[in-house]
Amino acid sequence: DIETSKVVVLETNLPTNDIIIEISSLIVVQLKPHQIDDVKYLWNQVFKSTSQIRASIDNESQFGQSGLGAILAHCMGLGKTFITIVLLHTLSCHFQLAHIHPVLVLCSINTILL
Repeated sequence: DIETSKVVVLETNLPTNDIIIEISSLIVVQLKPHQIDDVKYLWNQVFKSTSQIRASIDNESQFGQSGLGAILAHCMGLGKTFITIVLLHTLSCHFQLAHIHPVLVLCSINTILL
């Protein structure tokens, strides 16, 4: 199925072009084009690359080599919470590379039901 074979890559190994970080294909089929762009934006602004994450951890610096953060400010209903959860899920699936810690997402019951 062409729809389920879509791949969204957040990071590749430049010399070999091997995929390092990608979003699960089960999630990709649920994402709208603007949401894919938003997940990529958050990755690039907050984490940049797995090597930047490792450098930040090695330096034990909160703002070492990693990104400084991002604000995702869309209108209601465009999927800000979902986009954030997609990025967190992707990072947790690549724990050895991303070193993500447990995360708690607080949102209204209406967000969960949609």
